[in-house]
Amino acid sequence: MTPEQLATDLKSLLLQKDFRNVQQPEDTPVFDLYIRIENPVCCVLAVQPHDSDEHREDVAAFAESLQKQLPQIQCTQLICLYLTIGPEPLAEVRPLADTDRMGNLHHIAWHYATDTQTLQVADGSPDKLMGIEKLLRMAATGEELPKDTLREDTTGKRPVVTFTIFAICAACFSTAW
Repeated sequence: MTPEQLATDLKSLLLQKDFRNVQQPEDTPVFDLYIRIENPVCCVLAVQPHDSDEHREDVAAFAESLQKQLPQIQCTQLICLYLTIGPEPLAEVRPLADTDRMGNLHHIAWHYATDTQTLQVADGSPDKLMGIEKLLRMAATGEELPKDTLREDTTGKRPVVTFTIFAICAACFSTAW
């Protein structure tokens, strides 16, 4: 599987798991940005289908601009995961930027090698984050997300139990008066 194909398959899984694709201007570099908010944490994921230093500053700048907006989105922590995908493992995975351990912006760097199907993590970075590692593994092996049984189609079905509860409440209320 090519890094580009893996990035495309990962995108599909991320969108199914409530990550939102951040639309970027036409002249933006070649990487995909996703955002997911699970209060009090906002997670930014930058996926680049090759390792390149030229886009690291752009991702860091986006994270820093979003950091200033944390109070508006009711978050206290911002995690920026920079994921590169390449055919081979890297000698070293470098963090995107220094993480201020006392602050609210945390940088994490991962690299996924498609030839060996291994995830490399920068020193001091976690190897699990919001299930992204599972989605990456699923995309690499061609797995699909299991169908969500809670979201089955209810079109045309009547909420009989809800109507029954409503009728009982209405009867109780009317006899109380």
